[in-house]
Amino acid sequence: MQIFQRRVCLLVATFLIIGALTPTLGAAFGSAMAYNSNLSKIDPKVFSTPTASTGAATGTASSGGSAASPAATGSLSVVFVQLKNLANPDWKPLGHDFVVNALQSVAYRSQVSVVSLVRSHGGAVLHQFWLTNGLLVATDAATMREIAQNPLVERIGPNFAVSLPPDELGTSQSPLSGNEWNIDKVNAPGAWALGIRGEGVRVCITDTGVDITHPDIAGKMFTINPSDPYYPGGFIEYDGNGNIVPSQPHDSWIHGTHVSGTVLGGNAGGTQIGVAPGASLMMGLVLPGGSGTFAQVIAGMQWCVNPTDKAGVPTGFPGHLQSMSWGAGGLQPQLLDPTKNSLLAGIILVAAQGNEGQGTTRTPGAIWGIYGAGATDINDNIAPFSGGMTINWPNPPANWPFFNGYPASYLKPDFSAPGVDVRSSVPGGYQTLSGTSMATPHIAATVAMMLQASGFSLTPEQAYLNLKATVLDLGAPGQDDRFGWGRLDTGKAVQLSLVRNTGVKGTVYETQSGLPLGDVKVTAEELGAFTTTKANGTFKLSLPEGTYNISFDKFGYFHKVFHGVVVKLYNGTLAGYVTTGAGSPISGANVWIHQANENLTTDANGYFTASLKSAKYDLTVSASGYVPAQGSADVPENATAWANFTLAPNVPGFVQGTVTYASNSSAAAGVLVWAEGPAKYQALTNANGTYSISVDSINAGAYRVAAFKGGFWPPSANVTVVPGSITTADFSIVASTNRSIAVYQDWAGELAGLLTSGNYTPHSFQAADAVALKWSLSAFPVVYWSGFSALNNSQGPTHDTFVDILSIANAVGVSLVLGDSYNGWPYGISLMSMFTGNPASRSYTYSQGNVYFHISAAHEIFNGVGAPGDNVTVLLETGGGDGDHTWFTGFNGTTLAQVGTNSTGIQGDSVAVSAQSGGTQWVLLGGFAPQFWTHVSNDWTPAATRIFSNSIAFGASHSWATGLGTHLAAIKPTLAPIAHALSAFAPAAFTILNVYLDKMPSGDVAGTITDNYGNPLFNVSVSASGTPVKTTTDTAGNYSMELPVGVWTIVAAKFGYETASGTANITANQTVTLDLIMQKQRRAGIMYDDSGGPIQALLLSTGKFAVSTFAGDWDALIAAVPTFDVVILNGQYFGTFPSRVQFQALLDAANTSGTGIVFLDQIYGFGSPFGEYIPWGVSLLTKYTGDPSGRSENPYCQGDGYQAITGSHAITHGFAAGDVTKMATYFNCFPTSWFSGFSGTTVGKIAVGSGSNLNVEGDNLAYKVTAMGSRWALMASYGS
Repeated sequence: MQIFQRRVCLLVATFLIIGALTPTLGAAFGSAMAYNSNLSKIDPKVFSTPTASTGAATGTASSGGSAASPAATGSLSVVFVQLKNLANPDWKPLGHDFVVNALQSVAYRSQVSVVSLVRSHGGAVLHQFWLTNGLLVATDAATMREIAQNPLVERIGPNFAVSLPPDELGTSQSPLSGNEWNIDKVNAPGAWALGIRGEGVRVCITDTGVDITHPDIAGKMFTINPSDPYYPGGFIEYDGNGNIVPSQPHDSWIHGTHVSGTVLGGNAGGTQIGVAPGASLMMGLVLPGGSGTFAQVIAGMQWCVNPTDKAGVPTGFPGHLQSMSWGAGGLQPQLLDPTKNSLLAGIILVAAQGNEGQGTTRTPGAIWGIYGAGATDINDNIAPFSGGMTINWPNPPANWPFFNGYPASYLKPDFSAPGVDVRSSVPGGYQTLSGTSMATPHIAATVAMMLQASGFSLTPEQAYLNLKATVLDLGAPGQDDRFGWGRLDTGKAVQLSLVRNTGVKGTVYETQSGLPLGDVKVTAEELGAFTTTKANGTFKLSLPEGTYNISFDKFGYFHKVFHGVVVKLYNGTLAGYVTTGAGSPISGANVWIHQANENLTTDANGYFTASLKSAKYDLTVSASGYVPAQGSADVPENATAWANFTLAPNVPGFVQGTVTYASNSSAAAGVLVWAEGPAKYQALTNANGTYSISVDSINAGAYRVAAFKGGFWPPSANVTVVPGSITTADFSIVASTNRSIAVYQDWAGELAGLLTSGNYTPHSFQAADAVALKWSLSAFPVVYWSGFSALNNSQGPTHDTFVDILSIANAVGVSLVLGDSYNGWPYGISLMSMFTGNPASRSYTYSQGNVYFHISAAHEIFNGVGAPGDNVTVLLETGGGDGDHTWFTGFNGTTLAQVGTNSTGIQGDSVAVSAQSGGTQWVLLGGFAPQFWTHVSNDWTPAATRIFSNSIAFGASHSWATGLGTHLAAIKPTLAPIAHALSAFAPAAFTILNVYLDKMPSGDVAGTITDNYGNPLFNVSVSASGTPVKTTTDTAGNYSMELPVGVWTIVAAKFGYETASGTANITANQTVTLDLIMQKQRRAGIMYDDSGGPIQALLLSTGKFAVSTFAGDWDALIAAVPTFDVVILNGQYFGTFPSRVQFQALLDAANTSGTGIVFLDQIYGFGSPFGEYIPWGVSLLTKYTGDPSGRSENPYCQGDGYQAITGSHAITHGFAAGDVTKMATYFNCFPTSWFSGFSGTTVGKIAVGSGSNLNVEGDNLAYKVTAMGSRWALMASYGS
């Protein structure tokens, strides 16, 4: 629709002026709804002489009868009424079932008015469709003209003829192997060698039917009921009107059986005829005798997407792809919608290009998104008859769901395959045929095996790319109108679709720091395939077998390429059984293949299998209750190696005993008995003080056993465990005191001094391995983990020792206070991050000035120190090399304070607590580990010593001293009998690449973002234009980013503010300051916008508005009303209607907050003669409030639309009362709506007509200020 500039000026000026005077209503308008209701919608062919019998037109055609354009019935003509395609591209990711249900719903709802009109005028509805929003009707010319006035109707046309391309009898070619020549030519055996034959894939063919008794096809038709001879879900027949003809599977000619054989036929005739012999067949008989109607083929396409039985009941198993060896000549737009909607449902479509030669095409093969098939011969020449051309589709459809759009120009065919002298099945035998019909099933069968190989993960776009990457490029380089992208190579296409099993993987690190790098792009340059690294630097890029150049790219780092990386497809098989000595299968056994680092689990028969490349492998097999076994196997290429294992039963040994209190010899219950040797075991004593530990025979041997109970020194003993025997270990436990505190590595005894002054008894554990501390844990309510004993000793405990301490401490009621300092020694927070990943990371520095804690949360640790918001100095920089401190990120606990210095400001989190499952606490104190440079005597402030003593007291109050600690360790410490660590060998399927990227010279840009009043702005998105680097401002409006050396544009963006930008000239190792000021915008919320977002685009183009859209979410809009200056209530076809309560809540929210509302309106609103389909603002206001008291609409053709100005107001600024302005023109048919009885002030009326002959229909512009001050604007006929 042409929008006149004067109308735009009127509306833009109106809403900008209103925005200046009141809470902003904003610029709200849209082009009138696309509407084509004149008689040009009717194809003149519908009035031509009919060419088929009345029976065909009325749905009485018999099975196998001829099909052609249906006839008129008496004075009635049979026509196809095409309505707007109301499918939403956003449905695609929601899946097949959602798309089908949505298509059915919108189709049948939108067709109601046409159905009613046809029947009320004595006509008949012959069939309603949903894959295309259309219906076949028998009606007269007068009714057609009325139907054409419905704005949802796009076209009324004939039920035109569709036929098979003219095929030719061919000359049989002698096979050179056990396969027909075409099978070898496309390299189908290459796919079969990978174990892929199409199993599980349903190929839906629409054609002449199929002879399922043919020995090469027998048993391959899909059905949900094998006892039903009609094969529900596997076979269907339709008549010329698209109605079901109940019939059993048969072929009405030979064509359908021939293409079916090429897809999935066997070798019963002595040679293999099918490309995917394991696939399942679905057949829609839509071309009886070789020709049919548009309604027939659409019914067939629809059945492939949502198949039914002969009664029309859905069977629930759609085709995975559809093969169509038929077409109508030229470009047929009627086939666009069923194609588009099939793609939305995830169906892959393959179609013949046609047999009329170069410069011609048939539809649907001509449509973008359908794999158009060209035909080649045995020598890879293109067949002279094979169609192909450059397609320039008139008015390409919008929102096309294939590669994000419909191109204005493209080439066909897409691919080529054998189509000359192809021998395949026909009823009663075999026949050789030629045509693009014969090429099509080769491509369809290949796609079927690609789907199987990918685990059914390929989308139509991904499958297309895989085919494109693997065809043999013939003819002109790239795609041409003869071969398409090239001749099919089935084996390579299937192999590429198996890429999830082979490729490259590894980890990318930064050279300078050695830390892993996330978001690095890893590309196989030959294929263009790529992935990105995860946050931990790891990547996995699936590739087919071959040699590649693998490149690594990340902004701010130098590009790196690994040349000649070899990816090997593994073609060997390892298999075996795991059984008992009596030969019984052991299910659930673990089989570890060392060199492949792969773990398998045996099935109910004790069986396991794995695909591997040819090599020798070591294996370890284990199962609960059995002794593990080891072995090896040599796996050959393209063969199976067997490795069978017999496992002996596990005969455990036992450690048993009694634990008593030394003070009175009574039984000690709830004592954790820990046994550690070849494995780790634990038990709790019962009420009698006894315990029993069972040790697997594989783990028999020497053990150290100890009895841990909070508040008691843990005694231990060394024992030997023998399979089948009992070893006794009794213990007597001696009490400790709740003033005993353990310290791990106390530099110069400084912490011991603090503890002594606080009336505690310190126990120092200086040994780096912390083993003595571990075996003494239960004696202390608190362990203070410092981590610096001497300048020349930076060793620490092992991972297992540290994790054991954490686990046992929680079990027996011991809290931990974890200090930290610079780097390189076994500080507490450092080990936590390294061994547990909690916190996720830590950072450190020194010599930055005095160090302070910024208290962010109240806690008893800060009693007598400070309150939230205070900055408390804790460490002094008394020399040139002290002031060591740390901070951390990603801690799973409660952060209490951040650390900062005089020169840097706040650097990060530094104090935190975390409650453990047993009730104990972890306390993290960054910087509180005395060491050679920064220590208590020189650098700790009184606040620091108070925080230290408070932390000890807090930990003690959450320990065995207050009754905690009668649990098993949180993580059972039994060692796995098999080491699952990555072996030194690369996994068989993936080549390992560990990569180091060099960082470019860089510097920082930092600054503050404020509004135009100088207020700091929080959570502003700050980015460097053209880079992935971005951050957000903190609560003080501050930001900082690191960038490579160079000149960068820094952009600040935040909803409700105009974007601000500035230039930063980055130099190495320097910080550039760039402050930015952001201007506040008016804020608009739009309920619905039209396709392409014209309302939003208009508002944004002014630079004065920030816009949010809500697309039917009324609750979200209601909640957001107070944040907006204006709400625009536009509508959408079949949009969500609010309830009366919701609508009133929106009005109340606007009144309370002073938010303005623009109510738009158009046709299909409240009281529409065609039905209420659209939740327009004026319509809802009328329906739910009665103000206005009425609204009307005129969808019929009565001329162009005119805006008549009847009053002066800011809305009509720039116009005078009496002005009449042409709004828009569209084929002399402008749809209008208007209202009446509005309590506000009307300033405009809508008129239609042409020239001076105008008819004023009613009020369409009005305003109102509610009693609470909210401004309303009503704009009928302006809905978009």
